[in-house]
Amino acid sequence: MLEQQSSILSEQELQLLASYSRKNNYSRCKVYSYKNTYRSITNELQVANNIEQLIFMLRSSPRGIALIVPDSIESEPASDIEELVTLLTHRADIRVLWLGSLPSMETNISSFVHCSDEENLKENITEWKQSLKRLFEKWLSDYSVVLVSSDNKKSIHQTAFNNIGLDNVHYLDADTLSASLGKPKLLIIDLQTEGLHLVNELNELTNNDWFPIIITFGELPANVCYATYTLIENSGFPVLATLNNIPDKSQWEQLFLSLFSRVYLKHWVSESPTSAGAYKLYHLEKSVIESYFCVHGMNKTQISALPKSDNIRYIIHAKSVQDWFPDGVQREIRFKLADELGCDANHLDICIEHPERILRTSIFFSGLVMARLINTKVYWWIHSERELLTDILKNFPVSDVILSESLSHQLIRGPSELLLDFLEQAQQQQINMIASLSPSNSTAEALALYGITAVISR
Repeated sequence: MLEQQSSILSEQELQLLASYSRKNNYSRCKVYSYKNTYRSITNELQVANNIEQLIFMLRSSPRGIALIVPDSIESEPASDIEELVTLLTHRADIRVLWLGSLPSMETNISSFVHCSDEENLKENITEWKQSLKRLFEKWLSDYSVVLVSSDNKKSIHQTAFNNIGLDNVHYLDADTLSASLGKPKLLIIDLQTEGLHLVNELNELTNNDWFPIIITFGELPANVCYATYTLIENSGFPVLATLNNIPDKSQWEQLFLSLFSRVYLKHWVSESPTSAGAYKLYHLEKSVIESYFCVHGMNKTQISALPKSDNIRYIIHAKSVQDWFPDGVQREIRFKLADELGCDANHLDICIEHPERILRTSIFFSGLVMARLINTKVYWWIHSERELLTDILKNFPVSDVILSESLSHQLIRGPSELLLDFLEQAQQQQINMIASLSPSNSTAEALALYGITAVISR
């Protein structure tokens, strides 16, 4: 039985990898559907019975999936549909295939494809699969990898890598590792390599401010592999997998498919620039724009074209930062990013979602703390009542909270006790609240009752 841990893959992906063998026919093309099944799509189809289940599945899904949405979904409650649309707007990697009559609602979903009937749906699914296959093969042939292993095992791994199309591999042993490591995107380590001093090599990478994704393997007890994972992860390195066996060709392919879909596919799916644009953060009392909120999916060229002034700030989504710096976490990217975006480094803020999922031992969490210490703002975007976690207000370095449109409208119409309690806790922690509403005098008067003086709007 193969056992492993990962700081990148989900539990479901780990279970899939653990049960993977040569007879499995793993598909990189994951298709999700709302309620319905389809004759033309069989093995890879995952069906959700309601919108809540669908949203949960999509939030834990890998990158580069397809979603079939029948027109019957418009009969569902508007609040549920709004939450789904918000998620899809921020997941530009999801190919949304709308089946049936054109939707009556307006959306800003960038990868939206209308399918008039099931035959048209089949054609679009086939085209999407072929496109994804080409992207994976190109990525795999160019991907920079270092494998650390004893010389007598090199040929085994070389054959497996050649068979799956992984061409750019540099093979090192313990003697040549320190001198020839360089800056790979992925570092694969055979823990049974003769003469390997793992801690020394991790320290060397840390001193060079280079944090590649890491895979380790070896025929070792599971508790030793788990302890090794903890050591590497606590040193700040993202770990794709720690395996207690030697992977065969099929398992290597599964690992690279998982890495491609989970980490790197986000770079390749955006074939055209997003048209969503930036939101504006208005200060209602001053009647001025204080910041531009740059939604996930905007590229650096679009952001650099936004208006510049001495007082305007730019809120960058954390997912965008992870997209732009995929080759490992670096300690200091603020000045580099500011230079690329054409703005002052002191005018850059960051927005996160689901802070409860961020490990307190991670480099990312440390970066957020350091950002707050130098007066960078950390915004927390909340989509639904389920995310109103008061513990985050007390224990996480957020400066501002952005309420979604649905929560903002609820605030105007009549807030729940849960929302009111959250607002009270935020005031006690001196955390600013921002509503997602259009600026107006009536909006300003209504929000003033809760001490809110800013809104975010197109």
